[in-house]
Amino acid sequence: MLRKSLRRNVYDKSKKIMIITSSEWAGPYIRDNVLGLSKSGFKIVYISLNGPLKIQLIENSLVKDISNEFFHGDSVFGRILKVYKAIKKESPDLIQTHFFLAGLVGVLAGKLSQIPVILTRHHIDENYISKKPKLYWIDRLSAALATHIVVCSQAAKKWMVKVEKCNESKITVINQGFLFPEINTSTFAPIHLRKQLGFLEQSFNLICVSRFTPGKGHELLLDSFELIAREIESVKLVFIGHGEPGWLQSIVKQRKLDTSVKVLSERDDIFECILAADVVVHPSLVDSFSQLVIEAQCLGRPIVAFDIAAAREQIIDGETGFIVAPRDYIAMAEKVILLYREKDLCSKVGERAQSHVRLAFPHERMIKETVNLFSTIH
Repeated sequence: MLRKSLRRNVYDKSKKIMIITSSEWAGPYIRDNVLGLSKSGFKIVYISLNGPLKIQLIENSLVKDISNEFFHGDSVFGRILKVYKAIKKESPDLIQTHFFLAGLVGVLAGKLSQIPVILTRHHIDENYISKKPKLYWIDRLSAALATHIVVCSQAAKKWMVKVEKCNESKITVINQGFLFPEINTSTFAPIHLRKQLGFLEQSFNLICVSRFTPGKGHELLLDSFELIAREIESVKLVFIGHGEPGWLQSIVKQRKLDTSVKVLSERDDIFECILAADVVVHPSLVDSFSQLVIEAQCLGRPIVAFDIAAAREQIIDGETGFIVAPRDYIAMAEKVILLYREKDLCSKVGERAQSHVRLAFPHERMIKETVNLFSTIH
């Protein structure tokens, strides 16, 4: 009798999970989750509400991508109806959503189908800071309707409890885990890539990787860069990210910084771009848990970031990077200048950063915690 009871408490990994996202780009977080869950034996039905993925998921007999049934121009109601029909056809045991629109569509379709929904919240206060009250209240509605919520940081959990009045017991923190790239940083020296980025062999090279959206602090970094350029004769900065970069390119030109600052669209070789730089600068004001912060440290590059959200959960201040007060572009400049002047410190920070993130943020830990959570949702 005891054995039968124990068997019922062990989660059946053959169960089916429907993963719904709002983007045709399945970033590393989602791709790695799908990979880890399918390798653990879970059946995955994947939906991008904006249509077929730009980069396909890993081919696996346990992973079924039905994103081609959806289109970018679908209405919200149309998407809810399509997801509801997909639920009826695929009969998932659990739904997990990623990103804003998928959260709303997923919880409503899940409610109609009486299927439990785990809402994965990737942002904290972006809609709140951007003064988009409708989106903020939709965030709260999605959270209220969800069966459970996953966030990537303690900071995100605190925000949702304090500001959005969520039930604390309804939220689980699962830090993003990483399949860390095996790149030999000591032998990396592609001259052609440095030239593409506008970096010079004799210059001190900075990189900022983030979406070209409000709240990412691009103009604050330009303020900081102007101070840095007064102290470092040859300094270069490159911005790389998703979205439309035209507005930032215009600002760079207006400030007459276009000879030392480049603004580039998204690239496939982002790890190599980070390695081509000396320091990563992260002026974002809205991240819940920044993937870039982990990747920079993993690649052995010192990072300087604003003290927002999960920064202190990801960086050991003064040891694996530097954290400065939000919007304090002067302090950000001072830390970059310090790393320039003290080359040994710059090198040691990068080395400690690599060891720190590989120990604290492994992919295996994320999958284990996700499976454990799934076992409690019925």
